[in-house]
Amino acid sequence: MCWHPRSIRLTPTKASRPGPLTNGPIAGPALPTQFSKPSFLADDPNSTGGTWVNFGGYANITRAGDSSQVYRAGGISGTASVNGGAVGWFFDSSYFTAQSGAGFRLGIMVDAFGDAAYGVDAISIYDTSTATTIYSSPLTRDGMPDLVLFDIHNTSGGPVQYTIALHRADGSVVTGFSMLTFDALQ
Repeated sequence: MCWHPRSIRLTPTKASRPGPLTNGPIAGPALPTQFSKPSFLADDPNSTGGTWVNFGGYANITRAGDSSQVYRAGGISGTASVNGGAVGWFFDSSYFTAQSGAGFRLGIMVDAFGDAAYGVDAISIYDTSTATTIYSSPLTRDGMPDLVLFDIHNTSGGPVQYTIALHRADGSVVTGFSMLTFDALQ
């Protein structure tokens, strides 16, 4: 199976995103649309009240296919201020809408803010069509970036909105995420 990564870098504006890459996937033709919105999404992901942050000390990441270009991983930061859910406090960090019939792998990079104090204990995805929440396995807050993956299959017959929530067990604290990836499942 050829894995075709598509990622949306979190930046203050669309105009400041890195330009399209011309390197290809592991096998197959070049993907000049690597940083474009995938066709199975109805719109670009949106933040639900978070703040763009990018301070010194955040984790460094490399551009896909070129380890010579290093970037500091900024992200969307917010306060886990709602008490509820299976893990305690949470912050609804963003949402997106998937087209009918979409099958994709969602990746969410967390714990990239250079300090375990800003990490998360778990991530959840809320499916508005079924009113169900799926939780990740417990995460370790250690200041090392984690890419948490969810396989999503929209079989509802129409577009579905999904909400990403970041969870902390220890109360109302600042947390955030640094990158979303969307990969079509074949």
